[in-house]
Amino acid sequence: MIIPGMPLMMGRKLRIPWDISGAVYNGKSFYVGGQVSNPRDIIIRYSGDTTLNMQILDAGGYLREYSMTPDHSGAGAGGMGKGDVTTCSYLGSATLTDFGTNLGGLAWADNTARIFIAIDITNDRARRNNNSRTYRTLQPGAYSYDQTAALSSPNGNGSAIHLASLGGGNARMYLTNGSGVSAYVYQHDCTNGFQLSGAGDDLALSKTLNVGATTGNNVLAIRLSPDGSKMYLLGYDNDTVYQFDLNIPYEIDSAAYNGVSFYVGSQVSLPVGLEFSGDGREMYVLGGLSGTGEKTVFQYNLA
Repeated sequence: MIIPGMPLMMGRKLRIPWDISGAVYNGKSFYVGGQVSNPRDIIIRYSGDTTLNMQILDAGGYLREYSMTPDHSGAGAGGMGKGDVTTCSYLGSATLTDFGTNLGGLAWADNTARIFIAIDITNDRARRNNNSRTYRTLQPGAYSYDQTAALSSPNGNGSAIHLASLGGGNARMYLTNGSGVSAYVYQHDCTNGFQLSGAGDDLALSKTLNVGATTGNNVLAIRLSPDGSKMYLLGYDNDTVYQFDLNIPYEIDSAAYNGVSFYVGSQVSLPVGLEFSGDGREMYVLGGLSGTGEKTVFQYNLA
């Protein structure tokens, strides 16, 4: 019996937003090597008009931006739908060399805040910019940091970063160490607008989570679902995305790995960046400086 509205399995695994277990490579990719020398992170956000913006962090101190045509059907949190990487077009660049020339990750605070934070791996510091425009469009030219703080991560240099604004002045900042004896995730509870220095320093370490037994020693990307119920980590050495359930939203000490992972090595080896569409229906993986799929963004369907 066929029930109207019920998806037909047809022998295939049902694909669900924000669940990587049913991920499928859709054959779409986009090469950024014409603009990016050493890719390290990818950010995809709705631009506020008719396009998405894809930003690629170049470790040498540059943020390259591309437009992307969205599919507005099923738009998710903040009105952000899924985008097709094959429609990307280069828009321009911002210079971040004041933040460092070996950057490991970059994250914007949220839809409305003007704040972004980048990680300087060489000096093991977080550097913040409270810029004059929202992330929806980059302002060409050089950006400078207005605050900086030494990372309190006890088990190696900070690398990947994710920021989550929870409302009511509460927020979370998550970091990973790029390499070491074992990989860790660090949680910082923030109540002062992502302040990095002075009164209300937001880099006081709240919680740690050892994930190395699952992910290997190099985790170069971290993302959380908008509701804080899932955490995703990108294993650099084993070309795999790992999905963790957070039984208490946004709290990494409630994390449980239930065996859900997705291997991307058929398209890219040594991946460095991970991103999701706002509706959780698409996943994007960024290839690094070398290896199969270098300097290329690959797109996967989750639902």
